[in-house]
Amino acid sequence: MGAREQAWQDVQTRCKLPGSVVLQQWTTQRANDKAAWIGSLVEAAGQREMRRMFAAAETPAWVSSWPTDGGNLNQNLERGLAIAVRRARQHTQDNDWGRRFLLQMRTSLLGPTGMPLQMRHKKRGGNAHEAINESVEAWWSAWCREGSCELTGKHAWKDCERLAIDHLCRDGEILARELVGRGPMGYQIQLLDPTLLDPSYRSEYAGRRIRMSIELDDDNRPVAYWLRSQYAEAGYVAKAYDGGQRVRIPADEIIHAFIAEEADQLRGFPWMLAGMRRLRLLGDFEESAAVASSNAAKRVGFFTAPNGDPGSPPGFADQIVSAALDAAKASGKILTPAEIEAITAAAQRFSTTAPGQYDTLPTGYTFTPFQSDYPHINYGEYVRECVRGFTGGLGLSHATGGNNLENVNMSSARVGILDERELYKTLQDFVARKLHARVFKSALRIGLIASPLLARVPPSQYEALLCAATWGKRRWQDPDPVKKANSDAIRLQNRLTSPQRVMLENGDEPEEVMEEIAEWEARFGPLTAKPAAPGAGAAAAAPKNPDTESEKPDAEEGADVEEQP
Repeated sequence: MGAREQAWQDVQTRCKLPGSVVLQQWTTQRANDKAAWIGSLVEAAGQREMRRMFAAAETPAWVSSWPTDGGNLNQNLERGLAIAVRRARQHTQDNDWGRRFLLQMRTSLLGPTGMPLQMRHKKRGGNAHEAINESVEAWWSAWCREGSCELTGKHAWKDCERLAIDHLCRDGEILARELVGRGPMGYQIQLLDPTLLDPSYRSEYAGRRIRMSIELDDDNRPVAYWLRSQYAEAGYVAKAYDGGQRVRIPADEIIHAFIAEEADQLRGFPWMLAGMRRLRLLGDFEESAAVASSNAAKRVGFFTAPNGDPGSPPGFADQIVSAALDAAKASGKILTPAEIEAITAAAQRFSTTAPGQYDTLPTGYTFTPFQSDYPHINYGEYVRECVRGFTGGLGLSHATGGNNLENVNMSSARVGILDERELYKTLQDFVARKLHARVFKSALRIGLIASPLLARVPPSQYEALLCAATWGKRRWQDPDPVKKANSDAIRLQNRLTSPQRVMLENGDEPEEVMEEIAEWEARFGPLTAKPAAPGAGAAAAAPKNPDTESEKPDAEEGADVEEQP
């Protein structure tokens, strides 16, 4: 008998089972081992392929807490938008850096003049139609006054622009309602709080779905908006639904604007969302560090009684009680025995958390000085890095958004600021398209019919006027204005640009500039702009030495000298 047959008999003997059963178990075990082996090969190959394609898709132990279920943006907004908006508002009210972000966006996007209307309607020959342009601009200026453009009468159009920017940057959305037939010029807007749209509200109406308070058709187009009725004025609401908790307003009356980051996104979200947690932790750290530094500056040390006896050194408790009684007497208050006893007990737990020092210790007592690491040397560096991350998430440069001009030279400031200004231009274009163009379109439709200021403008020019309307956007001075001026001069000389384009880049209106130049020349003569010779300005500004130079008057004493521009 061979060795294999002997081993097989030994297995049968040990298991005391029929040979068929042992064989079946042995075969099954080998099959399972083979399947496990093949599975391990497939898994290893798949992991190698995944590493080769998407290394970030792996989930090893050191990134096990990395979420893998990002989900749809609308789902995230439905769950967390309300909390995010409340926290963003709290940050822009109480947090220094959040407040600065909001103020910076106001001034950078609007500036002191906002976005004024600039009409560029032209005749068939290509020349500007000054009569129509002036009429439309005068009508728009009249509509923008307080009491005309906005429902409550408290805000001019510039104020509405600022409020819209605040809501867009802080809440992520602009919400307003158009009111036709209201106001002295037949059209007004009603600024609304975006929180009127409940992000958690889901329902059905007339076979259409309602998601985040927005009623949608089959093409995902908004049909109506469901606002919380407790904030809506009864005179502007046709009918209340859902037990009187909400009102349904048609979508053609609502201006709802936000910057979408997904194709089917329904609501906007606060721009500070990515950096708010960092900002919250930084605020908590700054408060704790300030308290610790103040405590370290005040606290001198601790008295240690002999044998661990409790209480303050002899005499200190009596002094504290006497000071408290004198203060109460000065204020006209009579202390009860219970209050005096409480003050005496508190005095026994006296600590030296106050400015000053003690030169002589009571007999038997030892003094332990208080030591603290605050103010810490790395405090400023930590704050700067946190603010750098916060401003980076907003697309702002650390020099402006972080209010940190330390160690900033002209080159680095220019690179950061110019990139930041491109973001401002993008946002300005968004606001002009979503808010200004929408309001101008609706107001002009009413104005061409009802406004006497537009009586000379034919209604047939409605579409042409819409196309000719532009909005003046704030522009900024270059970090190095001399280089910018020389660059513009070279571009003009080489016919690479036009004077109008250079003026627009600087935020000037070409027609207004030319009119002002013509007015100046009509009053004071031709305006010449000759480039000064190198060093001419310094030479003119240098004082003359009366001992070496003789001053020659341009005219006799008492003669009138014409002032040259």
